[in-house]
Amino acid sequence: MKKILDLRFDGKIEKKDKNIFNKIAENTVEDYILFIEKLSLTNYNNKFWWLSTLTSRDTIVSPVFFYMVCINYLILKKNELHKYDCILADSYEFKNILLTILSSNNITIEIKVKANKQKRYKKILSKIYDQLKIISIFIFKITFVKFLNIIFLFNVNLFKKYKLTLIDTYVSDNFYDYDRYYGDFYESITDKQKKNFFFIPTVVSTSYTKIIKILYYIKKNQSKFICKEDLLSVFDLFEILKYHKEKRNISLHNCLYKNIDVSDLIINEYFNEKRYFLIYESILTYKFIQKLKSKNFDVKCSINWFENQVIDKFWNLGFKTFYKNTVTKGYQGLIPPNLYLSQKYPTEQERLANVLPDKIIVIGKGFLESSSKFLAKKIIFPGPALRFSHIFDFKSDNNKTKFKVLVVLPASYKITKFMISAIINLEISKKVRFCFKLHPAIKLNIFNFKKELKKLYFSDKSFIQELISSDLVICNYTSSALETLACNKPLIYFNPQSNIDYISIPKEVDKNLWSISYDENDLKDQINNFLHKHNNSYFSTRNNNIINDYFIKPETKNIFNLFELL
Repeated sequence: MKKILDLRFDGKIEKKDKNIFNKIAENTVEDYILFIEKLSLTNYNNKFWWLSTLTSRDTIVSPVFFYMVCINYLILKKNELHKYDCILADSYEFKNILLTILSSNNITIEIKVKANKQKRYKKILSKIYDQLKIISIFIFKITFVKFLNIIFLFNVNLFKKYKLTLIDTYVSDNFYDYDRYYGDFYESITDKQKKNFFFIPTVVSTSYTKIIKILYYIKKNQSKFICKEDLLSVFDLFEILKYHKEKRNISLHNCLYKNIDVSDLIINEYFNEKRYFLIYESILTYKFIQKLKSKNFDVKCSINWFENQVIDKFWNLGFKTFYKNTVTKGYQGLIPPNLYLSQKYPTEQERLANVLPDKIIVIGKGFLESSSKFLAKKIIFPGPALRFSHIFDFKSDNNKTKFKVLVVLPASYKITKFMISAIINLEISKKVRFCFKLHPAIKLNIFNFKKELKKLYFSDKSFIQELISSDLVICNYTSSALETLACNKPLIYFNPQSNIDYISIPKEVDKNLWSISYDENDLKDQINNFLHKHNNSYFSTRNNNIINDYFIKPETKNIFNLFELL
């Protein structure tokens, strides 16, 4: 049987190599960020440069960081490569890099490219279809909002008399009738203050029926929202044509990493963009801010929900371009995963290009140093953990006979299905009871588990409601990981699919509170281990260090400071 080394972005390396692979990933972070910074140095004046997955440094979407880790992995393991008969790659550009590494070390291994073999003309047609489909959604949203404004007698120009604080937020199919980003701060301010505060919602949906429902709700609550579509027109969509033209005016040649020419790989990544919805939404966000200025809206403060995605960059670039005297803040109200580098590390080139806000607010003092690592100027400041106010008076419910395991499922159908299947097949103590919490983006009826699903409990309660009576949490990529530990609940990060661990737990946190599992056998052993610790009251005493280091309690003063109300 052939021994295969799978180095595809969506592939799977052997379990025994995952720890060393992730250590190499940690050591590659600085190389990768400085590499992207160098590319940005010659291209940052082209605003459309900042819309690419390449410059976003979104390591979950862009494979460039993963490829760099693979290069370092092969260099480190060069003396062990002879045991492999074949290496799998997912692009011919990456295959050529692998051949360079192997030949420089006099190693001969077959390299197979397993990628989508769709013909070129079909790829082009598919891309055009996707672009037109997304554009049609934006045309519909703009048109429908104009219609609703007539129905609800809404005139956005009436808000010109206020000094506005505009708050960036997102609404989706399952989250539009309450805010899941800023806690309950809006309810805590006075009616007079509310007159100056408006949420600017980004509607994250491609379903026409859902869009209608969401926009109808927003317009019914018009005193709270200003829609981008209130000011946009269908003619603003021509800015998208400008993007497709001007994005080519960049320099991506002579890209060297470890003395290996990776230019073809970088060029392929830059021009093979697929996230049209996010890109077009970003362009229209920038256009919306331009319209605000041209129509003489007075914006005192801009609050960006800061994940350092391309849409955040264009929100901040818009205000930095058209509202030079406006206070711009980015509120990072979540816990960034250690290797999700776009969120974890804002950079100096991003700051110089005006795609970062004046201040970035993190929710705990423990994030200040890491978030500032690649910045020359101090723009990172502490602020209230609005979404996590419940952890400060959290109390467990211990009046139960079963050992309850809360399984927090991710926003990935593939990983969700795998996690459910793995847990269904576990041979575990009858004392253990599983409770599954679906991500809002996941629909249960997609899965074909039939009889098995009837035996499982899927909760409609909130995460924190279920956590109260839970003894252990199993999760994948989620901000809830550190929140779980702060509530003195142990955690297993179950990562059966990805080669890189996107876990939202800082390295300094006590390793006795959590573990990583890569397959069903690991998972079973670790559940039994935490069950044993539970029986011996290992977690009876709460460790307040996590709260003290990573969560700042929301209080009137720090909330008012965040929203410029002082």
